[in-house]
Amino acid sequence: MPDDREEERKAEEARRLFEEAEREIEEMAGPPRRPEQDGKGESKPSLRLVEKKPEVWFAPTWQPTGEAVVLEFVRRQGADFYPVLIEGVDYVWTGTIWQRDECCTLENKFAELCRQIGSDKNKKTIRNNLESARFISGGTRRGRALLAKPLDQLDRSAVLNIGKGSSDV
Repeated sequence: MPDDREEERKAEEARRLFEEAEREIEEMAGPPRRPEQDGKGESKPSLRLVEKKPEVWFAPTWQPTGEAVVLEFVRRQGADFYPVLIEGVDYVWTGTIWQRDECCTLENKFAELCRQIGSDKNKKTIRNNLESARFISGGTRRGRALLAKPLDQLDRSAVLNIGKGSSDV
């Protein structure tokens, strides 16, 4: 019988150590959290909302190369530009008519996209490269080459420009 008492004493010691360890874990974890409740007493999920970033440059496999940025620019804004290389002129869609671009809109929009991508990147070297005049100049040349079309395909229907829009003639 002395062995039974020894085993009981060891079992009691093990239970005591286990309960002590449980208390320490609870103290480290803090009080149990309760899910938030709305006004009706129903609990809401305790997940936080994370903003979805749909831009392609947030993908882990996207590389900020010149070609990738140009392709993204063409995908986003290509329909608004009509470069005619033989004339050396860009036409911009104003929403109603194609207008000769006299304000370097293609360059400005491409630079704006480069700044937006650069602001979302963590490395300063990537930002500096994307926002450099050399990168923007090369990107706009490549964008023009991808978007270039012959002049005879441009819709040149007779349009009278008036103060508040345009009218077919």
